[in-house]
Amino acid sequence: MTAQPAKPQGGSRRHSKETQEEVVRSLERELKLLTEERHERALRLGLDIAGKTPTTDQ
Repeated sequence: MTAQPAKPQGGSRRHSKETQEEVVRSLERELKLLTEERHERALRLGLDIAGKTPTTDQ
C-alpha cells in the first residue's frame, strides 16, 4: 500500500461539508424519484394517494 499524502487541516472540514451537501442533494433527488414512481404506480392501480402522506411513526 502507498501512503496517502497529508491533507491540510483547514481544507478537510470544508470538503466534508461539501460532501455532506452533495449527499443531501443526491438523497433528495432519489426521494423525489421514488415519490414520483410511487404516485405513478398508485394511479395505475386506481388508488388515490394525493391527500395521504406517509407516516414514519411506528
